[in-house]
Amino acid sequence: MKRGTEFIDEKLFVAPSIALSQGEKEVLRMGALTYEMLDKAASALLDDKKEAIAKVKELEGIVDEIYHAIDKFLGDGRFVNLNEKEFRKLAYLKHSLNDIERVGDHANNLVELAENKIKKALPFSRDAIEELSQMCAKTKMIYEKALVALEGENEEVVNTVRGLEAEIDRMQRVFEGNHIRRLENKTCNPLVGIIFVDILRNLERVGDHSTNIANAVLLGF
Repeated sequence: MKRGTEFIDEKLFVAPSIALSQGEKEVLRMGALTYEMLDKAASALLDDKKEAIAKVKELEGIVDEIYHAIDKFLGDGRFVNLNEKEFRKLAYLKHSLNDIERVGDHANNLVELAENKIKKALPFSRDAIEELSQMCAKTKMIYEKALVALEGENEEVVNTVRGLEAEIDRMQRVFEGNHIRRLENKTCNPLVGIIFVDILRNLERVGDHSTNIANAVLLGF
């Protein structure tokens, strides 16, 4: 996979509006890569796919490079001549960039948990797999919608993201409660239970970062 940036270049600053547009494309590209990380992390967790773990680690290095390049690019003082609407876009792109980078971090956390589970041969119960499957699907959905909001400045999509965050928060509470009951009934290994709770919390944080992205876009309208 190609490393480095695809859309940004110092020469673009002869026309700051074009530089901003290209910066937006690079942020969205980073969003797509971190979505792939999240998707592969879910495969690693649910299906013990070692190749998915390797892919997330490969993407992590690429995303890290892109993040630092975009952060420097969007912080350039030559954007001073943008109009008011463009300044708002610059602000929410810079804000969202950090949330996108954090989603990548959480995806990496998730594959580390998957690795730990595989290494120690700790199987999830059938109920735990079903709950994680639901949580992963909902988390991928909210992040995908947040990136749609970032690209299209769509208020309806922003509201969808907010609704999904409430669902994810509720699911986390319910599934952690179910987990405690499984521990009490001795139908769950306490060691895999710790991993299960960490996974839920990482997924919930992806929901939070997705909502941050959507809210930042809404403020920039």
